[in-house]
Amino acid sequence: MRIDDVVVNLHNRSVTVAGNAIKLSRKEFQILELLATECGGVCAKETLYTQVWGNSSPINRDTLYVHIATLRSKLGRPVIETVRGEGYRLIFPADTTSPR
Repeated sequence: MRIDDVVVNLHNRSVTVAGNAIKLSRKEFQILELLATECGGVCAKETLYTQVWGNSSPINRDTLYVHIATLRSKLGRPVIETVRGEGYRLIFPADTTSPR
């Protein structure tokens, strides 16, 4: 999947930005993968909690916010949007509505 110069390869679990490999933690990649599978749609916070940390894993809700902030910083591009009260989604260029 490509969002401008951010390339996410779900098969080999790699991410590049402007051709440079970006090292993500396992959880950061899981979050990015879930956002990618929504193809620009909103991924609910509860879905992220359940899929990344599991149903039985008690986590501080701020953990997700920290992981999103770190992921945004590592990507260095405004590609993750917060949808207030719902969750997060990937932002694609204005001329497209889905991944390339």
